[in-house]
Amino acid sequence: MKTMSAPFEKVIGGIYRLKIPFDTVYTSVFLVVSESGAVLVDCATTSSDVDGYILPTLACMEYKITDLKAVVITHNHGDHAGFQEFCNTRRASFFKIYKKPLLA
Repeated sequence: MKTMSAPFEKVIGGIYRLKIPFDTVYTSVFLVVSESGAVLVDCATTSSDVDGYILPTLACMEYKITDLKAVVITHNHGDHAGFQEFCNTRRASFFKIYKKPLLA
């Protein structure tokens, strides 16, 4: 398992960013928190990133993966779609995966 990176850093309001190493740079995972709940936006590269970075960092913020209202993958590039692999390998039935674009 990978070592957790820095915790989610507050960007503005209820928007937080987690940086996860990707090649020689990093990819960003965003957590959006409001009174209605929390949403994760873009989810790193692999299910091991979810296990090694996202889940422990969510736990530091007192969230479990099942507390999330939604997970949004903005596009199907490898550095954004790791949560889809996580759901597929874990048969995570607590999330529905929609493949239809939000904007037509």
